[in-house]
Amino acid sequence: MRGWLLGLVLLAGLAGCDSTDLLEGEIALQRETLEQRLALAFPLKHKTALVAVEWSQPRVRFKSEEGRIGLLLDVAARPLGDQVYEGTMEIDGHLEFRQPEKAFFLTQVEVRKMQIADLPPLLQGGLGILMGGVVDGYLDQYPVYSLRQDNWAEYLVGHAVDSVRVDQEQLVIELGL
Repeated sequence: MRGWLLGLVLLAGLAGCDSTDLLEGEIALQRETLEQRLALAFPLKHKTALVAVEWSQPRVRFKSEEGRIGLLLDVAARPLGDQVYEGTMEIDGHLEFRQPEKAFFLTQVEVRKMQIADLPPLLQGGLGILMGGVVDGYLDQYPVYSLRQDNWAEYLVGHAVDSVRVDQEQLVIELGL
């Protein structure tokens, strides 16, 4: 993507046309790209007086019909003791681009499913509520994908983001100045 955008901008400069015209259109981010950037934010650890929880291995799930992005996370929970309960947690949320940070954040996060083997049912519901709040607060502050400011092409894209949408199996960034 970077080489493509840089090449177009250079070509526009050589042809004498307005380079801002080139910052209109769409850029698609594939699942693998998002997962690589997301991996930098994990593992996420949270500890209270009652439980210690760790989330890891984020896997992206596109939910284009709802306009949301989902994450499947590995979970390890240790409530009041030494036994660790492991499983998965599926969450999803809306993707929001924040201009000042030049980054995309997952907001309005909801827990869709949690499967933790052998965790007593009494703890399962309460732990799901606690974990949903922690993950929502964390992802609202930590970018899912940041445009690199040391990369000229990504820096330009950061100034041209018009909107973001989930389309089939990719994230589409619409550009327009």
